[in-house]
Amino acid sequence: MKSLCLTLFLFCQTTFNNFDFTYSTKEEFVNGIVDCTVLANTFVPPTERVIILISAAQAVLESDWGQSRFAREGNNFYGVIETDPTSKHLKPLNNPSRMIRVYDKKCSSIADYISILNTHPNFKEYQNILLNQYISGNMDPMAVVKTLHSYAIDPNYVEKLVKTMGMLLKKYPTLFHLTVNT
Repeated sequence: MKSLCLTLFLFCQTTFNNFDFTYSTKEEFVNGIVDCTVLANTFVPPTERVIILISAAQAVLESDWGQSRFAREGNNFYGVIETDPTSKHLKPLNNPSRMIRVYDKKCSSIADYISILNTHPNFKEYQNILLNQYISGNMDPMAVVKTLHSYAIDPNYVEKLVKTMGMLLKKYPTLFHLTVNT
């Protein structure tokens, strides 16, 4: 049994590491983010799985539907900052002292985003709310999204995120049914 589990894990890891997507439209972008988020969620415990609607909304908001320079050149859909100058990074044109992380594959950006939300001390409230919702069985994306105020320096970030979530639900009603039907 142990060898079967290891074989499945290695197969799934290989599948994830080789999975990528292309997009030329907003719909293709959202579908790619959703697919990668679903796949990345399979590699984390259920208590740490990102709500897919929130992942997509943040990717849309942070990367301008995948059209930002960081998304196009660095596969970075969440504005993740790089702290190691020896790692691949891009510098914002208006702030050359800052470094933005570069990913080899688009799905790697999503996996890193999930890891950051689940491990960084700035997101303790997020982690606690997600855990409590998992335990209770009552998922409330709005309660979760309200904990993401420290994700960006914009004081209106949560409000913008909520608007983006609403727009995604309206524009793609069937795509997110599993993330809001709780």
